[in-house]
Amino acid sequence: MASHTNGEALPLLGLTRPQRIHYVDNLRASLTVLLIFHHAAVECTLSNLPMHIFININKAALWGLFFFVSGYSSTLALGSSTDLQFLVSRMVKIGLPAWVYAVIGHRLLFIVLTVLWSDVFGNTVPGWVYSLLSGPVVYVFYLLLMDCAHLGARWWKREWPDSIPSVLTSVFRPSSQQQFYTSIELAAIALALYIFVSCLGIQIPLLSIYRFLSNDFPSFDAPVAYAIAYVVGVNFPQIQSDYMNITSSRGYGTLCISLLVSSSSLTIAQQLSTSLHQFIQLRDQYFFVNAGLNPHTAFYAIWCTFVFLTIPYSVVSIFSRSSWANREWGFLARHTYIQMYVNMIPILVAVHYTRWVGDVFLRVVVVGMIGVVVSWIGMLGGLLLWMKVSPRLQRQT
Repeated sequence: MASHTNGEALPLLGLTRPQRIHYVDNLRASLTVLLIFHHAAVECTLSNLPMHIFININKAALWGLFFFVSGYSSTLALGSSTDLQFLVSRMVKIGLPAWVYAVIGHRLLFIVLTVLWSDVFGNTVPGWVYSLLSGPVVYVFYLLLMDCAHLGARWWKREWPDSIPSVLTSVFRPSSQQQFYTSIELAAIALALYIFVSCLGIQIPLLSIYRFLSNDFPSFDAPVAYAIAYVVGVNFPQIQSDYMNITSSRGYGTLCISLLVSSSSLTIAQQLSTSLHQFIQLRDQYFFVNAGLNPHTAFYAIWCTFVFLTIPYSVVSIFSRSSWANREWGFLARHTYIQMYVNMIPILVAVHYTRWVGDVFLRVVVVGMIGVVVSWIGMLGGLLLWMKVSPRLQRQT
């Protein structure tokens, strides 16, 4: 069941805001909160197995969910705007802020924080702090690439509808239950093979270029997992109506089973493999420990694929089918983009001032809660500033 709010005009862009589906906004807000707690766990955890399990599960599932939401949002937006209007909107609302932050904002923020808050940001390796403040620029880059690919596919289909092989159509836009399950199987096989090859050190150049420009370095499933999640999001209205028969209660059950299987299997595997044990404790997983044609590399590829397919499926099922998730959560749930850029600031401050907390779990909870509250306050401040600046820009145009 889908709940909507009324559409409204977008200033400066000349298009109508698409009808909002509340559970999509609520899912995005929940994922943002989880991302902040993920960052808190990464910064607070040195050697704590449950936290390392939590971090690695997030790396395999969380970013895919973000790209799913982005794909679904693109379908909703294209339902009420032209391709060009959609592209301009994406570039202005997502691409331009990321470009400004990458070129100017990142460096300026680093300088201001290290000068004005030197006890937190100035007493460590400068390059390390700089990378922690990098924001979501790399992921925005991936998202814009997928948006352009999506628009290109739509244009090609309009111009040459008969030139697309039926095999590709059945995979990317299945028209029957059998084709849908076949697409899932092919996606799982392709992703597992890609992760295995990536673990061997054979990665596309984009990952190497952006390796040191991101705090959350893309995992070995990028960008294939992101593309799969985005495509599922684009086609989700049809998937939800024709192929997704799971109820919210079963969604809770599958989520519990998925979390239990993924956490217990990784716990057992890292006890059997020293290399896997060392790998899951790495803060930045630039390489896979002792990668090769061996059991622990194969296990990791299969494990990541399992987590990517099962946990997001369960989460989306719960949000799309539950009445509480289809209610409007309010203004705070509809605005989560600024938090992606600023959340590391309160997290690093909280980490610095909570060294006295001995329990890792308690410290992660405290740091995460501080990160959530302060990040949303930062979002409100940013929107208030925009509300003051926007009327002036409109008068000038």
